[in-house]
Amino acid sequence: MARKRDGRPPLRPKRASRLHKIRVWIERGILGVMMTVVAWVVERRLMRVLKTGNSSKRALQKAERDARRDRSDPNGDREAGVRTSPDKIDVEV
Repeated sequence: MARKRDGRPPLRPKRASRLHKIRVWIERGILGVMMTVVAWVVERRLMRVLKTGNSSKRALQKAERDARRDRSDPNGDREAGVRTSPDKIDVEV
């Protein structure tokens, strides 16, 4: 690769200007504030779920719903739906 007179490759920029450094610091500051707000919101939601125990209630509701789907109707028919597993996909009509 050809070099310029000052010894640097042609695609490598010159030293960062003061304006560029200021712009980078502003971008980092804005990104830091945004990430802090996101982390705060996620933490609040997680703490709320852990305090109320909603996650176990949801898991219980899902298990009940799955058990209800697996049970047969009095006629021997099951509800229509799509059932998936890592190995296959069953479509019931």
